[in-house]
This record gives sequence, structure tokens and C-alpha cells, in this order.
Amino acid sequence: MTSRIDSGEASCLEIIDGGGCDYLLTDDFRALGEIEKQIGDAVLLSPIILKVLVMRGIIGKSEALAKLGEIARKRDWLGRPIYRYAMRYFDCGLSDS
Repeated sequence: MTSRIDSGEASCLEIIDGGGCDYLLTDDFRALGEIEKQIGDAVLLSPIILKVLVMRGIIGKSEALAKLGEIARKRDWLGRPIYRYAMRYFDCGLSDS
């Protein structure tokens, strides 16, 4: 545990270190950098799930972006670094299917 990584995330890191899981999904942007130092690119922000749904054709890009906006409003992410970071998930030329 560190000043940015809380006990819940620390316990998840132990599971990943032990080989019990491949990825850690988090919505704690403040802890992201420290988590990345420990497990590299095995940490992802939770909005990646929306991108995966788009990539699999389950929802369209516009629906995913609308849901991300809804989450951002409810979680007070609008204009914050976590929202800008999450928006980058959709800046890779995904079609609006």
C-alpha cells in the first residue's frame, strides 16, 4: 500500500503478482501511475470495457461515448484527467457501428 494505492487495490496487486489474474481494472486515476510502475500495462481504466464492447460489435461508438459521458457526469469526471484519459480509448479510428 502507498499514499495513492489503497488496501483494495493493493490486495488486487497481490493477486496479479501471484498469477491469479492477468489485468487490473481500476477507476482510481490518481493511483494509475503507481500501479503501472508495479505491474506495467496490466492495469487498465474501467472505461476500457466500453471500448471492448464497441470492438466486439455489441454497441456502437456513439453509444459507448454517450455512456462514458453519463458515467463521467455521475462520477464527477467531466473535465478531469480520468475523463480525458478514457476518451483516448476512442481516438483510434473506431467506426460508429
